[in-house]
Amino acid sequence: MSAISTAFAFKLGTEVIPGTVCVGCFDGHHLSLTAAAPSGKVVLHAPHKGKKATAILKFNKEVTALVCGQLGSDEVGDRDVLFVGTAADLTAYDVEENTDRFHVETPDGCLAMTFGHVGSSPPLIFVGGGSSIFGYDASGDDLFWTVTGDNVASLALGPWNSKQPQLVVGSEDFDLRVFQEDSELVFNIPHQETITHILHLGGDRFAYALANGTVGVYHKGGKLCWSHASKHQVTALCGFDANLDGVMELCVGWSDGTMEIRHPSTGDLMASEKHKSAIAGLVACDYRSEGKVALLVTTVKGSVHGYHVGSKDTQGFSTVPVIKQDMTQQLRALQQQLKDLEFQSKAAEGQITEMERQLSAPSSHLEKQALSPDHAAVNGTTKIEMVHSDTPDHVELRCVPSEGACVHCIMLTCPTVFDGTQLAHPTKPMPSAPVTCAIKPKLGEEAFADLEALIGGPISTKLRVHTHNVRVPPFALYKRASVSEQPHTISFQIDSLSFSKALEFINKNFLLSEFLEDLEPSCGFQYKNIKVLFAKHTHEFLASSNDLELLHQLSPLIQEHVGVKPTSQPAAVPAQDKPIAIPAALLASQPPSHAPPPEKVASPKSSPAAVRANPPTDSNTTVEKPAGAAGSTRLHSPKPPPMPTSTHAASQATASVDERNDGDQLHLSSAGSPPSYEKMSGTEMIRTVLTHVQELHATRQRLTTDIADQSNLCKSLLLRAEDFRLMGEVHRMKDAYLQLGAANTDLVRLYRIRSTNHFELVTQLKAVNGFIQQAAMRLEGEAHARLVTKCREAIKNNDMDDLHKLLTSVLS
Repeated sequence: MSAISTAFAFKLGTEVIPGTVCVGCFDGHHLSLTAAAPSGKVVLHAPHKGKKATAILKFNKEVTALVCGQLGSDEVGDRDVLFVGTAADLTAYDVEENTDRFHVETPDGCLAMTFGHVGSSPPLIFVGGGSSIFGYDASGDDLFWTVTGDNVASLALGPWNSKQPQLVVGSEDFDLRVFQEDSELVFNIPHQETITHILHLGGDRFAYALANGTVGVYHKGGKLCWSHASKHQVTALCGFDANLDGVMELCVGWSDGTMEIRHPSTGDLMASEKHKSAIAGLVACDYRSEGKVALLVTTVKGSVHGYHVGSKDTQGFSTVPVIKQDMTQQLRALQQQLKDLEFQSKAAEGQITEMERQLSAPSSHLEKQALSPDHAAVNGTTKIEMVHSDTPDHVELRCVPSEGACVHCIMLTCPTVFDGTQLAHPTKPMPSAPVTCAIKPKLGEEAFADLEALIGGPISTKLRVHTHNVRVPPFALYKRASVSEQPHTISFQIDSLSFSKALEFINKNFLLSEFLEDLEPSCGFQYKNIKVLFAKHTHEFLASSNDLELLHQLSPLIQEHVGVKPTSQPAAVPAQDKPIAIPAALLASQPPSHAPPPEKVASPKSSPAAVRANPPTDSNTTVEKPAGAAGSTRLHSPKPPPMPTSTHAASQATASVDERNDGDQLHLSSAGSPPSYEKMSGTEMIRTVLTHVQELHATRQRLTTDIADQSNLCKSLLLRAEDFRLMGEVHRMKDAYLQLGAANTDLVRLYRIRSTNHFELVTQLKAVNGFIQQAAMRLEGEAHARLVTKCREAIKNNDMDDLHKLLTSVLS
């Protein structure tokens, strides 16, 4: 094991842009630290040059990405080349020869870069900008190209689920994608935020960081090993063997200046160091040619700290520095609390002395009221009372302070009931006067509210915050009432212990002015026209109501709390008497008999991987309930204007594609017009919907392949037209652009078809979900959960035959 210690430190003399720090061997022998600075500057620090260690390179544009690597060409040899990315171009700069090896324009910008090889390709510099990713060789030719869903945020190379290196991409559409050498997408993991950093830790481990402050590690081809969330943002990731065990630990740089070292398998914190400014970059290398690998920590202010690892035989690594730092923080917190108590004690003594002096002299009633002691507010308490409100469907939370204290303001937060924060404050704070805040809870749902009260004296300048966590019972809107026995009843066979639990259930889930201690003779509640009565008959606990839905809601809650199954329940409608209702999604997708089907309008983005379908919307949309379909609705929307058609003539190069696209359009049109479900039986309706889902899945897969082929065709035609332009062959260039226009029109048509397919697929899946809900409602307990689980597995495996058997076995 080993210990980490600071070995050296120096300053670059300029600020550093986060994420633009790297180390390169530009002369073939010595390492140099390179970082991008504002105003288009790049600073180089070479420790072997002594007093002239720092040099500044000036570029005309703001640097957005910086990477070093060996091109492998004969002109450069074993020397590293500095790749400088800006918002408009990429430059391969030879630092030793002070010359550009190549320069290419990047219209989408250089948002992320990495250097290496994917598969068996030569060394390439991979540039991600917009939704495109290019890989350039030593001559500046793009040997690799692919597209992703949104702007590229991070790139990394390594064997994700293969023995050969693969390209791992994080984009702003919150997806992590893995590409093969032939640009094929082989893996995709969705996240909750943008993937800002990706790092290959060696072996099958990949570290990642999100924009919301989450950092974690994947291993074994996409299995999440661990993740850790923080309120700060990750600014740098690096692999460093901190305990000399041959396995790279994960070093994380944070926006608050903290540098952490975490175990790659468990995420446990092994070491931590705090810096004065945010971390700009982390690099592990033998920077001063000492035979030891050092961890270089660069901050945004330009300070660089180098950390060494001690001997494996002489020193032992432990978490003592971290524990010592935690104990130091605790000591400081206790010292601060001691100072606060001393200050409060001195203030209270001064107030008592002043009060004695004031009371010894004659004073008016208002002056005596103004002398209310602040220490009563500081040392006082508050309690929260919950009562029914005079406003319908509301309950009141009342904050009552202790004697002599005043409530200046209360702040109430309850995410499940309302958004934001409610404020309530009196016009003039009065001692011991309560302050009330009303909320409207959801009927039958438990809610939790956070209440903060500002407490002080009437003229206090310092207020204290009292925090309370308040639980709102699920049936708080029910008020105590005189209720007779109701027509529907459930009963539980209980003993004395179970009866005490039943009383506890009532006290916990209903709002009472004082706790119940017995049910003699009975206890009734009423909310609007809904009544419920709880009673005890010998060894039975009874709950009766005039609302069946309420009893079905109370039954599992009482059973869970009391631990006894009900001996009798209200009768329910038999399953065979319940007709299979047509889901609203199917009725919404069916046009009225006198109008053609409404056309779905797509809003494609500029990238084939980022096409999203939006349903047509209009302010004149009306809702109609068809006769005989209780609870179902049908949406009628005016038909949007037809999409304009292209006037470009298709050439021989795109004729076959046009025919295939026309076929897809006709197939999708027939698949997108389902028959009238109102005339079908339940089994026929389910079979028709599931068959339609299978067809839409097959069409979607074929469209994905066609879009990829068409994108490659457009790219080749564009390159061909550019070659003709450079050769001065205007007529052939014109023909190439005509072919490109026709191919582009076909690509847009494919986007629209895919959007329509997606819209219809979502509609049919909603209908399938409606059938599953109808089937699940007819079962209870384990059978209900087992049916839902099997249906989900069948949908995930695209096994519509199994799903049809499951649904028809319950619904038919």
